[in-house]
Amino acid sequence: MAAVNIGNKIMAIGGGERITKTPYDNNEIYNPITNSWETFTPMPTPRYALAAAEYNGKVYVFGGQQIFGNASPVNSVEIYDPITDSWSTGSPIPKAMCELAAATCGDKIYVMAGLNYSTRYNTLQIYSPGTDSWSTGAPLPKAFSQHAAVGYGGKVYVFGGMDNSRKRLDTVYIYDPQTNSWSSGTPAPTARSEIAAAVAGSKIYIFGGVVSDSTQALTIVEVYDPVGDFW
Repeated sequence: MAAVNIGNKIMAIGGGERITKTPYDNNEIYNPITNSWETFTPMPTPRYALAAAEYNGKVYVFGGQQIFGNASPVNSVEIYDPITDSWSTGSPIPKAMCELAAATCGDKIYVMAGLNYSTRYNTLQIYSPGTDSWSTGAPLPKAFSQHAAVGYGGKVYVFGGMDNSRKRLDTVYIYDPQTNSWSSGTPAPTARSEIAAAVAGSKIYIFGGVVSDSTQALTIVEVYDPVGDFW
């Protein structure tokens, strides 16, 4: 599933059940002040392995899968307005992906890499919410999926993932929208995929994940300083 901060609340969207192979259309919002959950209008397209990002008070949902065991991604973009509790449809992703990541930076949402059937890609697809249009940025240095991304300080930071050989990655890639170019940050202490990332204050926190196909999920949290480029 995906989780997005909207105002002072957290929205949890989609996901799926591996045993029953059922994708979810969940739209649940957590209030940390009252420690309570509320359920809102479901997402139109049930999906897992999706990405989501907030922009200007709305939540944008990208890609994902509906069929377990078949990496056939959806290309739909669905937009949630928490004020009206309603969904609308955006322009489809040019290259459908699942196991992708999305991050807001400035007035754009950057949708990075991901899996299409059995191949992972290094595509950077850039969505402009103001015009509901897509453009393409410089490809990432490597193709992968199951990574995490955040926007911070006018740049986009991409962490970890799994490449086409199923190797877990410790990479940190940094995208500068002003120059449309990528650079590398200090590698993470732990190479892992299926991770989550979030900004708190001036630091970026990387949560959980796995280090191989046969290992259990991790409980570790690693903290990255984007200004000093250290862990």
